[in-house]
Amino acid sequence: MIVPHNEAHIVSIQLSRFIIWFTIGIITLILFSSVMSWQLQTRIEPTVETLHDRHDSLDKERNLYLSKLEAMNEQHEYLKRELYDILSEIEMDPNNLIFLQESTLLHSRAEDEIEAERKFLISYDEKKEEIAYSGMDITALLPSKDKAIGEDFNFYPEVIDYRVVSLKVQQITEAISSTKKFLYEQDNVQRKLPYFWPTVGGHFTSFYGPRLSPFGYKTDFHYGVDLANPIGTPIYSAAEGIVEMAVYSNSGYGMHVQVAHGYGFATMYAHMNSIYVRSGQMVSKGQVIGTVGNTGHSTGPHLHYEVHIYGEKVNPIHYMNF
Repeated sequence: MIVPHNEAHIVSIQLSRFIIWFTIGIITLILFSSVMSWQLQTRIEPTVETLHDRHDSLDKERNLYLSKLEAMNEQHEYLKRELYDILSEIEMDPNNLIFLQESTLLHSRAEDEIEAERKFLISYDEKKEEIAYSGMDITALLPSKDKAIGEDFNFYPEVIDYRVVSLKVQQITEAISSTKKFLYEQDNVQRKLPYFWPTVGGHFTSFYGPRLSPFGYKTDFHYGVDLANPIGTPIYSAAEGIVEMAVYSNSGYGMHVQVAHGYGFATMYAHMNSIYVRSGQMVSKGQVIGTVGNTGHSTGPHLHYEVHIYGEKVNPIHYMNF
C-alpha cells in the first residue's frame, strides 16, 4: 500500500507469493551472474594479455621477415646481374641454365624444409634432455620463448617467401662459384698450353719432319721448327711452367732451355745466345727467357723450337699462333 503525504488517493498493490519469489529469484540470478562474470573476467585477463603479447611478438616477427625479405630480394637481384654478366662474357645464354630451379619448385622445397624443422622441434621438445646430453648445439633452430612448439608452430606467408628467395640466392651463389671455378680452371689451362709464337717475328728456315741435313748430303728427321732472327732477339716462354733445364750442351742444342708446362706439355728453346732463367724457376706465359743465338750445331742465328707431349716430340706448328 502506497500512502501519499497530500490529499491524493492511497494506492494499494497486492503481490502474490509467486511474484515475490520470482522477483527474489531474478535478483539473486542477476547477482550470481554478476559475480560469475567478474570471476570469469578475472581469470581470462591473463590469457587475453598473453594473446596480445603473442600477437605483438608475431607481428614483430612478420615485420622482421618483411625487412629481411626486402634485403634478400636486393641481394638476389645483385647476384643475378653478376651471374648474367659472367655468362655474357663466356657467351652462354642465361635462359638455358638448367641448374636454376623454377620458383614453384623452390616454394615446395621451402615448405618441405619448414615442415621438417617443425617436426624436428617437436621431436626436440619431446627429447630435449637426450639431445642436450648428446652435446648438439641447435640453439639457432629453436623458437623464441613466446613461440609454441607443435600445432601452434605456424608461419606467415612472408616466411615462405623469404625462404624461397633465400634458396634462389643460394643456388645463384653456387652457380656463380661454379662458373668462376670453371673460368679459373679454363684460364689456368690456357696459361699452361703452349699456344704462342715464341719469339719476335722471324721466318721459317726448317720445319718439323724429314729434311735434307744442312751439315751434309743426307736426310735426317727434324724434331722442331727453326725461326731465323738476328742475335739478341727476345725469346718468350710459350706458356706458364717450371724451367726443367737451362744449360749449355755439346749435343748440338748449344745454350738451351726446356720448360715443363703441365698437362703433359713441355717446350724447348735451343741455339740461344743468352739465358735469363735458371732450373727450377717458375715462368709465366710470354716471359722473356733468353735471346736468339747461334750456339751449338747451327748454320746461322735462329731459334730451334720444340713442343713435347708426355715426352714425345710433336709438330710445333700446330701450337704456334700466327
